[in-house]
Amino acid sequence: MTTVTSQPHTGAILRVNRAGPYSSVQDLGRPGYLSWGITEGGVADRIAYSEGLTLLGTPSVTPACVEIFGMGGCYEVLEGSIQACLTGAPIPATLDGQEISHRTTFAMTAGQVLDLGIIRGGNISYLMVGGGIDVPMVFGARSTHLRASIGGHCGRNLRDGDVLHVMPDMSRNVGLTLPEFPVDRRDTTRVMLSAQSHLFSDEERARFFATTFKITHELDRMGARLSFDGAPFLPNSNAPIISESIVLGDIQLMGNGQPVVLLADRQPTGGYPRIACIVRADVPSFVQKQPGSDVMFELVDHTESLTALQAQERAIASRQKHLVQATIDKENLMNLNSTNLISGAVANGEHLPWE
Repeated sequence: MTTVTSQPHTGAILRVNRAGPYSSVQDLGRPGYLSWGITEGGVADRIAYSEGLTLLGTPSVTPACVEIFGMGGCYEVLEGSIQACLTGAPIPATLDGQEISHRTTFAMTAGQVLDLGIIRGGNISYLMVGGGIDVPMVFGARSTHLRASIGGHCGRNLRDGDVLHVMPDMSRNVGLTLPEFPVDRRDTTRVMLSAQSHLFSDEERARFFATTFKITHELDRMGARLSFDGAPFLPNSNAPIISESIVLGDIQLMGNGQPVVLLADRQPTGGYPRIACIVRADVPSFVQKQPGSDVMFELVDHTESLTALQAQERAIASRQKHLVQATIDKENLMNLNSTNLISGAVANGEHLPWE
């Protein structure tokens, strides 16, 4: 295993006074190591992560951030100053008791405490910091890989008392805000056929695509178990399946016929049949669906999947020009943290490219 140690620290220091139960250090992950048994991993919601990069002015690099799953925690700046923002699902946040606006950059200085509550309207939020969290690079990434116990902070979720070094950041663009990326209002989640789709009869596949599933509380970075009414989904044969590589979004049918959608921390291979695979463009919206949400799947082909991803990438790339700098009273800077900087934040009356 090749590990590159971080450079000597010259940035700020952030202490985890209270850790959320499933918070971890993540970046875009480590593609290319599946043959070694290491899945790509990385942030579960890549749209939210890219929004943070845009806000912090680092769209061409991939700094490590804190991914928050379900509940936030409490963070204190021990040394230096930090530019930060919160993206992903909305999460209640205060800095020294003053409310922090979502999707807006703010500054934290030594002695200040950031308190994060329970996530609303989704599952995952991101605490993005200018420069990124300074942890060692392992296999080309700083992401925490929980199953392999590598990367991130000691290869595990964050705990109370952990100290995170923040890499130097020269920019100090406090008060930048970004228009809300539109909520995906599709009634269905798009999927393609997967490795073992052919093992299911035409009738069984048709029943799968006509079924309304629900997200259960068995939801984490590894996967999401789905519940449904009706008979289990079973392949044509009970013959053993050779273990094959698993990709992001694969929908695997367990031995009891219950579907599990495999996500960022999925296993590298599996022997259960996979009936379909969520297209990459729809994974970010899927991971933010809360337990109890209804899900229906729509079959698309490779061309439609690629077109959706390309459109999403263009929308992400275009958001830089829609950043808005709030007008701030220099004599009352502290009010910045309690000001709503998001409403109506579209520059010069322009239409957003995805509208």
